[in-house]
Amino acid sequence: MMFCTALWCFAARPAHAETPVKPADFQRVDLTDDDLDDLDALFAKLGDAFKKGDANDAAELLAGSSDKTRIVESLKREFAEARYLEFRAARPLQESQLSRNRYNVEVTLRLKFIYLNDARPADLRTPIENTIFHEFVVQRTVKGDFKIVNSQFFNNLGRHESGMHFLADMVFIAICAIVALAIVVWMGLEAWTLRPRSRLWRGVVMLPLIGALFFFFVKYLPGKFRRKT
Repeated sequence: MMFCTALWCFAARPAHAETPVKPADFQRVDLTDDDLDDLDALFAKLGDAFKKGDANDAAELLAGSSDKTRIVESLKREFAEARYLEFRAARPLQESQLSRNRYNVEVTLRLKFIYLNDARPADLRTPIENTIFHEFVVQRTVKGDFKIVNSQFFNNLGRHESGMHFLADMVFIAICAIVALAIVVWMGLEAWTLRPRSRLWRGVVMLPLIGALFFFFVKYLPGKFRRKT
């Protein structure tokens, strides 16, 4: 009897008590032609800021997100390294709606710029032309206009000079590695052909680079000077 009563109470519980409450989904609202016109104007202003090399003007077009400071710093580095002769954006295309007021749009950019640290004479410098495709997250503000939240496009800015420094560092490291390897092989051959034979020196040169340098300064060079005198 008690079992039946418990079973009846379990069955009589309200059904909604076991149903999780889902958050209310936002209603998808596609961008209108007027919205796309506003985005056209937004990217035209961004192009003007690039051609002027003014990071502050570009900052006015960014939404107040956590990425804004990082983007502005990237723009400042970019404008210190390159001068933009052309920045044109095709009409944005809506890709998706991320929230009630944020959209992901696709934009094709046509760029032309020169590097300011180019060591070649001005008449030999050829502007770099590039057409790239990027997605931008844009946000509709309370005033009804749009601001740029973020894009992978900004992540690639301000890295020309650092990229050259990285390449130079890699070349320098490669040269040092080749020189070190040459010293190890050279001193190794000298130790193994040393007469009379010495197990001590053969063991010393087996220590990577340190042993070869020790053999060079302690045994090889003094021996050369003794032969000359």
